[in-house]
Amino acid sequence: MPAIRVAIEDASGSAVQSATAEVTIRLAANPTGATLTGTTTVRALGGIATFTDLSLERPGDGFIFQAQSTGLPPATSAEFSVRLPFVQASAGGAHSCGVTVAGFAYCWGAAGQVGDGTAVRRLNPTPVVGKLTFAQLSAGIDHTCAVTTNNAAYCWGANGQGQLGDGTTDGRQSPTRVAGSASFTQVSAGVLHTCGVTGLRTAYCWGDSRFGKLGDGTGIGWGRTGVRPGERGRQP
Repeated sequence: MPAIRVAIEDASGSAVQSATAEVTIRLAANPTGATLTGTTTVRALGGIATFTDLSLERPGDGFIFQAQSTGLPPATSAEFSVRLPFVQASAGGAHSCGVTVAGFAYCWGAAGQVGDGTAVRRLNPTPVVGKLTFAQLSAGIDHTCAVTTNNAAYCWGANGQGQLGDGTTDGRQSPTRVAGSASFTQVSAGVLHTCGVTGLRTAYCWGDSRFGKLGDGTGIGWGRTGVRPGERGRQP
């Protein structure tokens, strides 16, 4: 959000330019249960306390800030809204996800596919847990895979055919890293399988192998689960 400026004023409403008191800011109204992060206590300079790195991870309307300083009555802001600026979105079968300009992933839709660590259906964009920053994501029929800003692949959601690539067929409600040591630049989540491209322009696929959709020349069986070399399946 833009920098927040809080003025220490005298009884006439003029800024006290000599004031250097510490000012603390908090949410007086928080309609979505958002977490306020950043530096919430700063020292005034020239009578003005400037908060430059505050952020809220949940969108909504009706937020209100309250500023406090020792020995002074608190002051509240006008109501304001929080909107998520997305740079990418991907629609899956019963859920959707997007990446914000800050690189954080948000999902909404069917229970267990949102990546927020719960099995709760979400009707509004909900932050994916783990504090990972992503460069790209793809929503499949009932799972999602994404590439972090340091080229690691993570997946979450349904995993009955190994489409999450973590070497299991266990569903995951939060991001789980794809097995192996490959560094990815892009992933694409399908119905029951996933494919990705590495920085060396090599393609890997994992999950359901019927109809030859993993591209490994076999077209047989269920569940290429993304395990490491020497184990069953195909390495992502």
